[in-house]
Amino acid sequence: MSDEIKFGLALVKQYASENVFERIETLSLDIYGAVDFIALMAFPNVKDEKRKKRFSKAILNAYYRTSGKAHIQELPEHFTKEIDSKWPWKNIDQSINSGIRRLIIRFHSYHVFRFHDNALEKDPNHSFGSSIDYISTAYETNREKISDRAIRSNNHKRDFQHSRPVLHLTWGFVEACKTMGWTNELGQLSYGIRIAIENPSWLVEAIDTANLVLGLQLVEHCVANTSGKNLRKHKFDPAEIIYVKL
Repeated sequence: MSDEIKFGLALVKQYASENVFERIETLSLDIYGAVDFIALMAFPNVKDEKRKKRFSKAILNAYYRTSGKAHIQELPEHFTKEIDSKWPWKNIDQSINSGIRRLIIRFHSYHVFRFHDNALEKDPNHSFGSSIDYISTAYETNREKISDRAIRSNNHKRDFQHSRPVLHLTWGFVEACKTMGWTNELGQLSYGIRIAIENPSWLVEAIDTANLVLGLQLVEHCVANTSGKNLRKHKFDPAEIIYVKL
C-alpha cells in the first residue's frame, strides 16, 4: 500500500470522526445492507429520502414475491415489516424503475469520472466538459441526441453534480461486481440488482474500494487547497459526501 493511499485512508477516518461528511451510514452485511447501499447510490440527496425508502421497500417486496417463499411467517420479523402483500405489482415496478433510472445516472457519472481521470494522465489540459460530452453519447436517448448540445451538456453536468456524493460508492459497487463475475467482457453490469441482493458479500469489497477512492479524493482536495489548483477541473467537497461503513 502506497503512502498516498495510507494518507488517504487516514483522512477518511479523520473526516468521519470529525463529522465533516454530509452523513455517515452504517450498513449490515445482509440483504438489508445490500438494498440500503444500492438505494443510497440511487437517491443520495436527503430531500429524496421518501423515494429512497420506497425504492428499498419495492426491492424487498419484489424479492419476497419472486423468491419462492410460501409463507410470510418463514421470514425474519424485521423483514416482514417491509412486506405489503396488497401493494400492486404495477406500483412496485414503478418504484423500482424510478430507482433504476437514478442508478443509470450514477453509472453515467461514474464513467465520466473514470474517463476524465484517464484522460488527464495523457493530457493535463483535457477539459471536463469534453469528458462529459464524449461519455454521454453512450447514455443519451435518440431524442436527447437531436436536442440542443448546450442544453444536453448542462443537463449532464447537473446529473454529475447530483452524483458527486456517491461517486466513490458507485466505483466500489462496480469493482465488487467485477470481482463477483457479474459483468460482461466489457466490464458492464449484466445481471441486474437481484443477484447483488441475494449475495450481499460484495459489500465488503465495495465499501473498502469506496473508502480507498474517497481517500485519494481527499488527498487531492488537500493538495488543491494548498496549491490553489484543482487538477480534476470539477468540484469536490467533503461536506457533501456520504460515508458508508459496516
